Amino acid sequence: MDNRMKRYRALPLLARGRGGDEGRPGQAYRKIVLGVRGPTPTGGYVAYAHEDWGANQGYLESHGDLEAWGIGDTAADALRDLRSTATDMHMDAELLAEAYSAAMCDISLG
Repeated sequence: MDNRMKRYRALPLLARGRGGDEGRPGQAYRKIVLGVRGPTPTGGYVAYAHEDWGANQGYLESHGDLEAWGIGDTAADALRDLRSTATDMHMDAELLAEAYSAAMCDISLG
């Protein structure tokens, strides 16, 4: 974890979303966890997504992961920037849409 990420994790969590799950033992899994934090000291917002996949063996055996970031003047702008970046990185589109939708609901309800 780099210093920038540590700084952002200290900001208040404004919204979160999740797509996919860990499945059951004996199954493969794939999930995306997404969050929006802010405001930063400069007034912006940061959104991040972490996708990981692997096998559920009764414990999670990770086979790989991806992480994407987005920034914006508002929480919704940061989420849109994140979605664009995550799509360019070929994160799972269906799981990303599920997590993005849940986070946007958090923002609109918050």
